Amino acid sequence: MPADRSPSPARDGEAGEAGSAPVLARFILDGHECDIVPLAEDVGAPDGLAGTLTLAGRRYGVVCTPHEDRPDPLTRLSPREFEIAALIACGCSDKEVARRLGISSHTVGAHIARCFAKLGLHKRAELAASVARRAQPRR
Repeated sequence: MPADRSPSPARDGEAGEAGSAPVLARFILDGHECDIVPLAEDVGAPDGLAGTLTLAGRRYGVVCTPHEDRPDPLTRLSPREFEIAALIACGCSDKEVARRLGISSHTVGAHIARCFAKLGLHKRAELAASVARRAQPRR
């Protein structure tokens, strides 16, 4: 991926930013986030091209970016949303979070729903894992 391009929130098979190729697969390898994208024959090699592969006569590129160059998705959360996400990661229920913060459990649920929407998540465990990954020191 070019260094000046932020990661796209695209899901597999969807186009990322306007004019960019669809990401067919995304994975982490040796501390690098890698995307597999179709390569156009009339366009030069993209920055970060780690290799190519050919499937059914079509060329694809493996584009890698060092993991630490990618922005932390948790920065999309407001301070209050992050506070609630951290309590969820500690294993607190909505009622426990509400009690600790002096808000209603309905409000906690609304904050969690916004966290899910901003991060593209669907489960509390995914949210907890995202917060836990942030807390781990990088190698």
